[in-house]
Amino acid sequence: MNISIVRGQNKQLSKNFMSNEALCKCGKCNNNSTSSYFVNVHQGFRDYLGRAINSNSWCRCTYWNKINGGVSNSNHLTATAGKVNCADDFRVAGLTGAQLLAKARAFGKYDYVYQIKNAKGQ
Repeated sequence: MNISIVRGQNKQLSKNFMSNEALCKCGKCNNNSTSSYFVNVHQGFRDYLGRAINSNSWCRCTYWNKINGGVSNSNHLTATAGKVNCADDFRVAGLTGAQLLAKARAFGKYDYVYQIKNAKGQ
């Protein structure tokens, strides 16, 4: 199920995530929706970590995806993925890219939701 997100209307998506975190960062487009599945898994991963997840890139329009080096069929276009990468889409204070990668693998849902790689592309 898709959740529509409207610029200027910051609403609660889950216990710890607000809709403005999912907005495309281009600041212009209306490609602003996410899936309830992604929100639930993202919240589950945050609960598993017990730490805040800072979202840098969740939903992207075609233009912003291209600017950020995304592929044409990127899950960012439907806001159903994010990379677990200390220098990329999501950051967690106190965890390196390798540590975050290990946590995502242990969490077990990374294969569908997250494009796993760390800062060295491992």
